[in-house]
Parts: sequence; C-alpha cells; structure tokens
Amino acid sequence: MTKKRICAFIRDSAAAVKDLQKQAGVIEAMGKMLVSCLKRGGAVFKAGNGGSAAEALHMAEELTGRY
Repeated sequence: MTKKRICAFIRDSAAAVKDLQKQAGVIEAMGKMLVSCLKRGGAVFKAGNGGSAAEALHMAEELTGRY
C-alpha cells in the first residue's frame, strides 16, 4: 500500500467522523428511546446477516455486559 493510498484512507475516515458529528442529535434521540424502552420493561432486538450479525451481537454484548 502506498503512502498516497494510506493518506486517502485517513482523509476518508476523517470525513466520515465529521459527517457523523452532524448526526449527534439523532444519536442522542435514539439513545433516549432505547433507555425509555428498557425502563418500561420492553425489549430491544437486533439482527443482521454476515458482518451485520456480528455488529448486532457486539451491541447486545455491550448492553448486557456494560450496562
């Protein structure tokens, strides 16, 4: 991999983080909805296929292990 390609990956990653910052309000609202659901005794289901399944599993582990 060339230095030019590495720099392009870093630039693209930085752009993705900057775009994600624009969604902070949406992320906060989703978190509040999740907490509200769990406080009412509700359940949260996540599913995926392939890599998305691994992400769903990781999210479930974070919720049960950390919180």
